[in-house]
Amino acid sequence: MEWQKLINNVPVDFANQGSLQLVAPGETIATWESKSAAIRNNWQNFLGYPPFTPFKPKYLEGEWEESDIYKGRTVYIQTEPDYFEKTYLLIPKKLKPKNAAVLVFYYDVDTMIGEDRGGKHFMNTPNRFFARELVKRGFVVQVMRWFYQGFGNEYLDGVARINKLYPNLKGLGKIAFDANRVLDYLTSLPYVDTNAIGAMGHSLGGKMALYATAFDQRIKATVVSELGIGLSYCNWDAPWYLGAEIKEPGFDLDNHQILGLIAPRPLLLIAGDFADNNQSWYYINAAKKVYALFGREDYIGLYNHHSGHDPEKKAMDLGYTWLQYYLQIKGKMI
Repeated sequence: MEWQKLINNVPVDFANQGSLQLVAPGETIATWESKSAAIRNNWQNFLGYPPFTPFKPKYLEGEWEESDIYKGRTVYIQTEPDYFEKTYLLIPKKLKPKNAAVLVFYYDVDTMIGEDRGGKHFMNTPNRFFARELVKRGFVVQVMRWFYQGFGNEYLDGVARINKLYPNLKGLGKIAFDANRVLDYLTSLPYVDTNAIGAMGHSLGGKMALYATAFDQRIKATVVSELGIGLSYCNWDAPWYLGAEIKEPGFDLDNHQILGLIAPRPLLLIAGDFADNNQSWYYINAAKKVYALFGREDYIGLYNHHSGHDPEKKAMDLGYTWLQYYLQIKGKMI
C-alpha cells in the first residue's frame, strides 16, 4: 500500500539500535515473555502502579449533544474513590452494531473535538482535532484529558495532590491507572468492538497514550506524535511525568522497554525533528527486534515529517490511516 511506503525510511547512519538492547542472541518468544514480565514488574514498581486495588468505577453521563458529524456527551468516570475524571465520548452519526474505538489523550477535551468550550488549553489548530477526524472516519472516540486539570490551574497542583495521597505514584503511573478505568467504561458500551480499540496522542498526549498502551492489553493499536521517546532528550524528568529520579546515576529503565511491552501490537511514532528526531530510530530499531520474534516487524514504524513539533496534516492523516488499517480493516487479525 502507498501509505506504508512512507514509514520506516530510516537514514543509513541510524539503522541500528545504538546502545539499547532488548533481544538477546537466540531469544525466543518464550524467553522474551519471561523477560518482559520482569520488565513490566520493574516499571510498575517504579511508577507506583496501580496505586490501590482497582474497583468497579461509577459513571456520570451527561446529556447527548448533536453535532454536524457526531453525537457526543460528557462522561465523568470514577478513577479514585473520591474523584471523577472528565472525559468526552463521540459516536459517529452512522453507528454500526459494533464499531472500532479510539481513546484520545491530550491536555484538554476542547482541542481534540475542535470546539472552544472555554477550556484553558484550547488550540484552534485543525491538525490537532484528532477526535473530530477519527469520528468522521467511523470510530467511536473517547477523549481523556491530563489529570492535573481537575485539581487547579497548574501542573504542580495536581502533582502536589497525588504526592500527598499516593506518595509512590508517578504522574504517568496515574495516567495509566486512570486510562484503565476509562477503558472499563469504553469497553462496556454495547456498540464498541472490544477487539478493536486504539489509542492516539500528541506531545504530552503522546506520552499518555504510550504508557496507557503498555499497561493495558485492551489497546490493540496506537499512534503517538512528537512525545520525545528517549528519556534522555525530552522532559520526562518533570514531576508530572516520571520525576528527577530518572536522571540519577544507575537508573536503568528507558522507553525502548515500554515499546517492548507494547509488542507485537501495532505502534506508529510520528516525529517532526523537535521532540522526536533521528535519535528516535534507536528506540524503534531496538523494539523492532521484539516485533521480529512474532513475525511482525512491520507492526512498528516511524514517520518523520521534519516540520517541527506541531502536527502536520499529511503525518496525521497517516496516523488515522494506521488506525483504520489495523482496527477497521485487519481487525481481529491482530
